Parts: sequence; structure tokens; C-alpha cells
Amino acid sequence: MPLSSSSATATGPRTDARAATALRTADGDLRPLPVIVVMLVTRVVIAWNWVVPEEFALGDIPYYWSRISELGEVGIEATMREYPTPMVWLFSIPHWLGGGTEDGYAGWFVAFILAADLTFCALIAASRLPRRGWAIALWSVACMALGPLIWLRFDLVPSVIVGGALLLAARRPATAGGLLAVGAGTKLWPGVFLPLLLNRPRTGGGRSWVAPTVGFVVTGAALVVASLVAGGWTRLVSPLVWQSDRGLQIESVPASVLMTLRAIRPARWEITISQYQAFEIFGAGVEEFLVVADVLAVVGVGLGLAVVVWHWRRAYADPAGWATGAAVATIAIVGLLIVTNKTLSPQYVIWLAGPVAALVAGHRPGVRGSRAAPVVRWSVLLLATAALTHVVFPELYDRLNGMADDPVWSPWATVALVLRNLLLVIFTADVVRHALRRNPRTVAPGSDGFGYPRLKA
Repeated sequence: MPLSSSSATATGPRTDARAATALRTADGDLRPLPVIVVMLVTRVVIAWNWVVPEEFALGDIPYYWSRISELGEVGIEATMREYPTPMVWLFSIPHWLGGGTEDGYAGWFVAFILAADLTFCALIAASRLPRRGWAIALWSVACMALGPLIWLRFDLVPSVIVGGALLLAARRPATAGGLLAVGAGTKLWPGVFLPLLLNRPRTGGGRSWVAPTVGFVVTGAALVVASLVAGGWTRLVSPLVWQSDRGLQIESVPASVLMTLRAIRPARWEITISQYQAFEIFGAGVEEFLVVADVLAVVGVGLGLAVVVWHWRRAYADPAGWATGAAVATIAIVGLLIVTNKTLSPQYVIWLAGPVAALVAGHRPGVRGSRAAPVVRWSVLLLATAALTHVVFPELYDRLNGMADDPVWSPWATVALVLRNLLLVIFTADVVRHALRRNPRTVAPGSDGFGYPRLKA
């Protein structure tokens, strides 16, 4: 971010450039060469894990390909109703580029996801934020920890969109609002973050509500109208109905207790793949835990609203902390979306990586030995969660869902799942605690890369 105008006029451009260089060096950001090496190595490891062991096959890609192949016969109204309508158009692009073949579809789909991945890295680099090197490295290692899964499903894209909106929120608020509308057109949940981009402090005083709102409304309205014309009202709202009708997925946090009990007495519970393409648990206590999940969802919505309101209050009390507060609030709400839901697929963890990378990019731990917590702590928890998620899926997933009869490894699969879910809960609780802190301890404005106060432990 640029230095203040008074500083620039007093010192001149040459001194100003030297000061900026010294500041970046003091921040301890990674140099370009190590960042490039990390980017290359992590993608090579992902590719190796996919191609050599052949444990991932093609993930969800055959499902995407088959449904798009049937689009002409069944119509858009009955195609991939779990996704917003614009996703059908997006999933059709690799089908067209691949000539309608499954192999061609797979190649173009992976290329598309990889392009989104690298575009996010480029956006971080172009942001000129002080810790952009560390942010790219964190994002890359998180992707590597999750493995080829991120290339074979679509959830990397909404994560990139939300992370990109945070990077652009201070300088390009209309673009950030438009990005969130596009994100809502891909996976619904990115749309809930628009309120965090409102009441942005403006230079010289006042608040800017208009730019992000216009960007979101114009883009969102265009997508809604196009969706209504293409598939009608029923298809427009089908993703919401689809989500509400689902059962208790075995990887979800509310299912952890039952999965633990099943590891001890497996005969009492059955795991089968449902019509929603997910492994769900059935048996004693499931109905009760579905009620628990519903209660948790309500609690999560309440906490999410509290995070938004508290972000607004703090933005008025301390305008300089707006962007950092928006990033922390976003991470808190994403965590709540994951841990309070009755469904949890392994790729959901990537939702956290984009916003955390954006926060890391703008974080500056300060001077005189100030600690970088909690940002470092959250980064470590994210990487540990991603690594354990990879252990759960695909490494031990057949033991977890009962498809492989393995009395030795099946209990360990449940242990890995419970530990992963515990880390998710700890991560989310810690971020929510900071987002709702009454009097956050900060240093003087301008101490982080956004130009806003930094968080302290």
C-alpha cells in the first residue's frame, strides 16, 4: 500500500522507494525465487499423487461429464439441481472443449481449476501487499496438503473468489462486490459476505456503501434473470431445497459422536451412499443428531450475524481496521458454515484457504519483536486440518465408510476424522473469538499491509 502523501512530499520518490523496500525487508516476506519454487513443487506433488498411485481416479469429474452429456435429453431443469443454474453453463465449457469425451472433459476440467488456482496466486502477487509471498506459499501448501482432490472438484473456485474479493475490497470495492455475486452463482455461500464489504471507510471521512452493493446487485441480477429464463423458478431455488433434504454425512462435525460409537460397535450403524452422492450414517440416534445439527445451524447463523454486526461497530469506532476486520470476519463465518452443517465433504476445507491467504498477504506483525499470532496460529491450524483431511480422504476413506473390511485401520480412520473435526472446531472458535473481541489490542494505524491495525494474541 502507498505511504502517506505527507511522507511522499517530504522525502521524494527516491527516498520513498528506499523506505518501501526497507519496510518490505523488515516484514520478512519471502523472496520471489522461493515462492516460485514452492508453487512448482506443490503442484508437482499434487500431480504425482494423482497420476502415480491412481487412488483418486477422476473424483467427481465422471459425474459432471455424465450429467452434462445428458443435458440435451433431460433439460437444464433436471441437470445438477444441487448447483446454481450458472454452474451448468460453466460445467458445459470443458464438455465442449473436450469434444464430448470423458477424457477430454477431465483434461479441460483440471486445466480450468489449475488456471483458477494460478490466477489467485497472480492476484495475490499483484496486490503488492507486504506478505504476499507468504500468502502464496500458504495457499500452495494448503492445496498440496489436500491433494488432487482440489483439482477434481469445484470448491477451489468459490474459495478463490472470496479470497480475491477480500484482496480487492479496499481498492476495487465494486469489483469485489461483483466477484461475490459470481461466487453466489457458483456455490451460493460466497454471497453471504457482501455485508462485510459495506460501510467501507473512505479517504477524507465517510462511508462507501454504494460501490460493492452496485457491483453485487448488477452482477447478481444478471445471473438471476438468466437463470430464470433458462430454468425457471424451481430450478433457481433447487440448491436450497437439495441442501435441506440431505441426511447426516459421516464427515460432518455433528456426526462425530456417532462415528466414534460406530468404531466401537459397528453393527448398530449402517453407512450407505445416498441420492445426494454422499456417504450418510443411519441407525440409532441419527434422528436426534439431525436435530442437533439443525440447532447448531441456527446457532451458527446467530454467531455469523453477530460477527457482521460487530465488524460494523468496530469499523465505525476504528475505521483503520476495516479491511483486517473484514478478513477475520469472513474466515469466522466460513468456519461456522463448515462446522455447524450436517454435511461436510473433504473439499470444503479449501473454502478456508482463500480468505486465510488474503489475511496473511496483508498482515504485518509489527516491530520490536511483536508476535504474529493469531495469524500464524490460524495458518498452522489450517495446514494441519488440510493434512488430516487428506488422511481421511482418500487414504483411509474406504475404512471409514465400511467399504473395506479392515479391523486394524478402520478405528484409525475414525480417529483421524475426529481429530480433523476437532481441529476445525478449535480453528473456528478461535477466529470467532477474535472477531467478537470487545477491545482488540492493536498498534498504530498503518502497521499492517492493508494500512490497518494488526491483531495481537
